[in-house]
Amino acid sequence: MNAPFKAAGLRDPFNAFVCDDDTLELIRVAAADMGWPIEKCNKGGLRNAVQSLSVSASPNILFVDMSESGASIAISCRAAFRITS
Repeated sequence: MNAPFKAAGLRDPFNAFVCDDDTLELIRVAAADMGWPIEKCNKGGLRNAVQSLSVSASPNILFVDMSESGASIAISCRAAFRITS
């Protein structure tokens, strides 16, 4: 088992926004394994992520389920973000 991820600074280490219940359950298990709070795993895709992050600091790791989105997240991200599909 890997050691829990320890992020520096005031930002949350992790936040997830997923579209379906199966993915939500899987991401909660993965978050718990990494030592991250499962409360940071949210239902809702890109739209919910944008709304939530507009009023808070971006986390160190952001997981967004793009399966129900026709938009590209690349135009919404700062240069420091890496997008993986």
